[in-house]
Amino acid sequence: MSTSTIDPVAELTSLRGAPASRAIQERALVALRKLVGADAVLLVEFGGAGACTLLAGSSPSLEVSENLVRTAAGSLIAAPRDQPLVKKFTFKEKLVHLIAVAAGPREWALVWLRGEESAISAATTLVRFAVEIFPSGNSLVSTQAQGSLRELLALADLPRRQRLDGFASKTASLLGASHLLVVRHTALAWKIIASSPSPLPVRRSSQYESVILAAREHAGISSVLLCPPEEDSPALLECARHFEGTAAGLIPVSSTWFLVAVWNEPPPTVEDLHSLLEPTLPLLPLLGARRGNPWDAWKSAPSKHRKFWTVVAIATIVLLLFPFKLRVHAPLILEPSIRRFVAAPFDSILNKVHVSSGDLVAEGQLLAELDGKEVRERIAEIEA
Repeated sequence: MSTSTIDPVAELTSLRGAPASRAIQERALVALRKLVGADAVLLVEFGGAGACTLLAGSSPSLEVSENLVRTAAGSLIAAPRDQPLVKKFTFKEKLVHLIAVAAGPREWALVWLRGEESAISAATTLVRFAVEIFPSGNSLVSTQAQGSLRELLALADLPRRQRLDGFASKTASLLGASHLLVVRHTALAWKIIASSPSPLPVRRSSQYESVILAAREHAGISSVLLCPPEEDSPALLECARHFEGTAAGLIPVSSTWFLVAVWNEPPPTVEDLHSLLEPTLPLLPLLGARRGNPWDAWKSAPSKHRKFWTVVAIATIVLLLFPFKLRVHAPLILEPSIRRFVAAPFDSILNKVHVSSGDLVAEGQLLAELDGKEVRERIAEIEA
């Protein structure tokens, strides 16, 4: 079978027991490059004075490999070997990510990749899995995790809903959990988007609300929270009770992704949970991402959803074709620009008013009547 037709996951798995050699390294790097869709994957040896030697690689050309090695050399001088190094570079006017993972006492595996942050995280996990073919040794826990990783990678071509359900099912089996729920924080609120077993808990049910409450109360944690033996999480104890379990755990994946697991029997230790889930957790955002162009997503949506949004779009377009007047209602007080005051030439009592404040009046119009008592008395006095 030619190398181009070999499944890269199967190729990496088959190479784990092979003795380390240049040919084995070349095959592993070719498979890794196909698996993560990288521009280039290199194995280098870092020496003193910042010198890097290319040991093996899978890249478009030797010139590209040597240029990438020189670019990465400065970053590897002070890089810690106990954790991956991820940096951004501009190479030939293109932004690429450098992922460097220690592959031996002085060796580094370098991956040059363009993609979103979720793809970079998943690629880092796959690189760490791939470089384990170089050192010897294996454990039951790592074997289980590698098998689960291979099964999860097989979900990549399925629709999003099936990918998430498959992740929940396989992760629950890996952890020995009776229930496993995938929780995500969207722009509006926390939501359960996948569960094992299916289907999802009914919204507003006690099970659903207990899971959301546990995720909301522990949104800022960065490590696994297991209850019991940790008794400081009433929300997790309540979650275990609603799912008829004896223990529950909250497993953070990122700031917006959480796993909630429930066990009917004694759960694994926190250390075992980290070992089991370390290769697989970074794949969750990748499996949960919406991929493909918008037209493919539209075609894959349920028929009733497409009909509803089609009607909404047509109605909106029709409404926009007709002009309409915008009426704005607000209280208004109209003040005159000129004020004039009418005063009597002598003191008297106001008897009757014929107009109100703000009325429009004409020239010669009678505005008010005075009592006239003083005038009448004066006239009577004169006449007498």
